[in-house]
Amino acid sequence: MYTRVHGLWFEDGGLIIKAESTIFRISKCLLAARSTFFSDMIILPPLPESDMELIDGIPVVTLPDPAKDVEVFLRAIIDSSYFMPPPKPVQLSEVLGILLLSHKYDVGYLFCRALEHLSMQFYFPLAKAYRSSKNGIEAPCHIKFSSTQPNTSELFHIIKICKMVGADWILPMAYYYAYYHIQQADLLSMTSEDDEYHSRLCLSASRNLILSNLKMFYFLKTTVDDCLDSRQCNLVRQGIWSYMLTAVQEPLDVAPLDSFREDFWEQVWLDENSSQDEDEPSAFCVHCYHATKRTHDHLLRDCWDRLPFFFCLPGWSDLEVVRQTVFGESTSGNSDEV
Repeated sequence: MYTRVHGLWFEDGGLIIKAESTIFRISKCLLAARSTFFSDMIILPPLPESDMELIDGIPVVTLPDPAKDVEVFLRAIIDSSYFMPPPKPVQLSEVLGILLLSHKYDVGYLFCRALEHLSMQFYFPLAKAYRSSKNGIEAPCHIKFSSTQPNTSELFHIIKICKMVGADWILPMAYYYAYYHIQQADLLSMTSEDDEYHSRLCLSASRNLILSNLKMFYFLKTTVDDCLDSRQCNLVRQGIWSYMLTAVQEPLDVAPLDSFREDFWEQVWLDENSSQDEDEPSAFCVHCYHATKRTHDHLLRDCWDRLPFFFCLPGWSDLEVVRQTVFGESTSGNSDEV
């Protein structure tokens, strides 16, 4: 007994697609117009009727793909409003299902649209990544996971599908998210060959990520010769150290790209019209502010530049060439100035 999907069963459709125990009746002409794979299949001489699977007299094409992926893929083809470009909110399962099948069955515009969704979340210039949100890696995004935080299965699914379709530019941040979100015990307990490979990459990046995380604190050692109030600025540094020492009593998040974001620098900035407590100052003088900010930005840039290498990937410039080739853009390099 097969399940017919509401909204994907048209009585005038000339083709039935079967995936697992689910069937879809659609226009073969529409499918052929969108997919070169199905277009080539349809123009082939038909099989003898005795060798053809029929349902209600309609020829059946059986796909080896999960029914849930086929459903979102066909909905995206038939309903132009179903899978809109970013930043329209979308479920991760929809993005990955459409990405995989549009690549497999050669539906170019859906393939690029799915990659645009993932690129908006996992690939962006450093300045945008750093300044776009004050909430760090946990900032709300337009891609919706199964819960408030992505789980191990979802993150590794992103990585595996992106590797499968050649979207390597997504991988550095996808691995970074995976390292941040997945407990080390879970990484060590992976059993499948694919998952074990990706978990080993995350674990092998651990040393570099921890060192980069620690280096982010080096800006507190910045010496400023023209400091306007050394006592005040040293008290600010001590206050930051005290706060961080308190914070690390709980598990330390190793997320160097998310340390000391823009909201922090807003808090330690004191404009000429403001005042602060002399005994417990919260802001640097203008010279110390700019000097420490430059030091931190340099450290952030260094971590960003080396992030792909942490996960045994090519550098950002090479990944940008891959991205532009897939999207058919001119290869002019990725602009990621802080």
